[in-house]
This record gives sequence, C-alpha cells and structure tokens, in this order.
Amino acid sequence: MRLTRESLGQSAAAALAAEIARGRWPHVLPGEFQLSTELQVSRSTLRQALAQLRVEGMIKTVNGYGSVVARKDRAVAAPSSRTLGLLQPTGLDQLKPYQLLWIDHLRSHCTTAGYELIVHEVHSESASKRARLYGRLLEQHQHRCWILNLSPAGLQSRFQTLGVRCVVAGRCDEGVSLPFVALDNRALGIHAAGLLLAKGHRRIAVLAEKQQTAAWENCTRGFLEVSRQRGLEPEVFRHEPNAESVGRLLSRVLRSSQRPSALLVPNPYYYLTVVSVLGSLGLRIPADISLLTTYGDPFLGYLLPSPSHYDYRPAAYARRLFAMAEALATGRSTRTNVLLEPTYIAGNSLAAPPAASLA
Repeated sequence: MRLTRESLGQSAAAALAAEIARGRWPHVLPGEFQLSTELQVSRSTLRQALAQLRVEGMIKTVNGYGSVVARKDRAVAAPSSRTLGLLQPTGLDQLKPYQLLWIDHLRSHCTTAGYELIVHEVHSESASKRARLYGRLLEQHQHRCWILNLSPAGLQSRFQTLGVRCVVAGRCDEGVSLPFVALDNRALGIHAAGLLLAKGHRRIAVLAEKQQTAAWENCTRGFLEVSRQRGLEPEVFRHEPNAESVGRLLSRVLRSSQRPSALLVPNPYYYLTVVSVLGSLGLRIPADISLLTTYGDPFLGYLLPSPSHYDYRPAAYARRLFAMAEALATGRSTRTNVLLEPTYIAGNSLAAPPAASLA
C-alpha cells in the first residue's frame, strides 16, 4: 500500500505526540532539521505534522523558541533526573560574595536531599540569541526545576509562557507571576529612611546607578516613600556603573552649598568609592557626613569607622529557595512567594547631622 503525503504527515504527528507524551521534550521541541532527519520525512511533511499538533492543542509556537509543548496532560509530570538547574547570565567568578554564599548553601541543601545542582551560564548581549540559547538548554536538560538568578529582561516571562517549573531568586518582573524568594529591599529602604530621619537628618542624598537592579530600585523607592511622607524630598543622584563616575558626581555634590548631611549608598561596592572621595576632601565620617549602605559584604568589616549596613542570612535564603524548588519538582503545593526581611547592623558611620547642616 502506498502512503499518501497526508498519511505521512499524520504518521509523523503521531510519532511526535508519542514522544511528547513520554516526556522526551517536556518544554521545547527540537528544530525542524533535527526532527525531519529523525523521522526521515521532508520539511513539508514535518510542517504538516506540526500544524496538526497545533490544531490539537498539543504544541504552540512561541517567538524565539519555535514549537513548545502546550498541553501538559499528554506529557509526564516530571523528568526522571534528580537535578535542579541554576540559570544565570554571568559566571560564578563574577558574582558578589553574598550571592556566592547562598548558592553554596543551596548546593549543600541539594546534596543532602539527593539532588545535583547544575549551573548554566548564558552570556549574550543579544536578546534574540539569548532566547535561542534558552530554548536549547530546555531541550537538552530536563531538570526537575529551574532556579532563575539575576534574570535578564524577558527571561522570566518566557519561562512562564512555556510553563517551565521554575523559581525566581529575587523579585519577579512586572507582569510575571512565577514563585519567588527575595529579600524585602523595599522594607530595607523604608527602615533606612526612618533611621536617618530619627537621627535628625534633613538633607539626604541617594547615590544610585542609572540602571539599578530591581533590588536596589525597590530599596530607593521605599526610602523615597517614607521621606516624602515626612515632607522631605531627598535627591537621587544617578551615576554610571563605575567608580570614576561615582567619584566625579560625588565630588560635585559635596562641594555644593546644599551639601547633604547623610548619604544612602544602595550598592555596597560603591561605599568604598564614597569613603575614598570623602577622605580626599577632608570630610570625616560621621562627624561631617553620615553613611548608610545595604548588604554587608565581608570587606566592609575591614573599614573604619565600621559601616552601618544591613545583613541577611544566606543559609535561610537558600533553605527557602530549595524548599520551594523541591516542592515544585515533586508536584507538591508551595507558597508562591517568600519575602525575607534584612537585619540592621548598627555600625559607627551614622550620627546626628553637624549643626551647620541644620541651619
């Protein structure tokens, strides 16, 4: 019996559906070349098969990914591997110490529970290229759950669209409703504002990057919210992400007639730059100006006077992150989001403003 072109397409569709049903491609189908070669059919026949699966609602087309699995009832609930995937846009050697700490704790939790944590680094400035790389990762690695760290723009929404089991390390982007574990940086900003206002500061400045991460931006918003409620309007000075830009901007601010009596430095790495600039101008901390920063990297412990800053427990952060990822991996119900409040560490960089600034 000679097969017609239509029956070849139907046979290819049935073969693809069977592979999807047994969980071979839980999220993204391979490219047309690979599929047509494996099924030994022409591209036109393969496209007929894919079109049939789209009509049946088994797959859908997502820009940047191609054909993705849309109907989960025909696929297995979870891959058989005991792995969790940590996806981030940079190498571990480029992360800050406090980020490495929670990743190290996360790896320990995985090992104790019999999981392997596999880190995937996607380096690309091109959004379209990143999308292709993400699609390839999802095709090649069937982790029980993904953890998205330092998510570049669009990543979270793509994973949500694909229906991939994942947890966001940090806040979700606007319009994204994935489960997440994050530090409550808005609460940090609110506390920081109340702290400086209680000391009597009225001329306060925030030294922020032009394109801050969502974490630092939430901190800045909380700070401004409380300050404005008290009738103040702190100035936010935006700088480029380098020490030279911070130095130039801060030197100009400190030489003005309305010099602030206190500075909030959201990114602790620029705290070092600020201390250097103050020293070059002969300004004393906190006698002439008070300083406050956010999360205390270990290097802050070597500065005098000791910086007033905030801290969080990396072990607790990693524990909550792993608990959420494991619950998703095993199909158990879990909280959709967890916010951890930081702890204030009182240093010696805060004091009441000098009398001249109150005039």
